[in-house]
Amino acid sequence: MLYIFAVVFGFCIGGVDTVMAALTGDIFGMLNIGSIIGATQTAFGVGMILGPFFGGFVFDKVGNYSVAFGAGAGAMLVITALIAMTRREAISVNVSSR
Repeated sequence: MLYIFAVVFGFCIGGVDTVMAALTGDIFGMLNIGSIIGATQTAFGVGMILGPFFGGFVFDKVGNYSVAFGAGAGAMLVITALIAMTRREAISVNVSSR
């Protein structure tokens, strides 16, 4: 089961990173793509660090993971709504040599 999980997870996470980079470039332009991807990856990392602690804390207080999973689902709904509200704007960069 571990090998099957590793293969499926590897393909999925590889696809997510590729799509995130493409969407970031399409939405915000290529001028600051490195900074934007760096900030989003840092936010993902913080979430990956704090998520297990939050889940364990909730389990210790409530006795099950329902509240933790509900909070995660709620956060994903908020994030989905925020992403749906973004729109692509024409970004023109005037680079002139002096």
